Amino acid sequence: MTSEGYPASVEIIWRFDGSRQDGMPSPEVSALMAECEDVLDALEDSRHGFLGMSITGNGRREWVSYAADPAVFSTRAQELVAESGNRFPVEVRRSTGVQ
Repeated sequence: MTSEGYPASVEIIWRFDGSRQDGMPSPEVSALMAECEDVLDALEDSRHGFLGMSITGNGRREWVSYAADPAVFSTRAQELVAESGNRFPVEVRRSTGVQ
């Protein structure tokens, strides 16, 4: 896949208290994040977008995906989180103009 068909990025951010773990999540939070990532895997396909990177540290995990249509991608991400019972405290942000 190239970025040509995916001109925007969508960031899904989970903030957590990492003060006792040198900025990293506790084992319990890590397990929930793994569940969240499994749910978010449904977003990846050639029509919508793909995960570019996942970064964890300093009290946050951020999944950065490249999207064909950031509005559709971010709406679907929010729907997936809601369908999972809102167990994942994430924020979804859209950007445009991926270089």
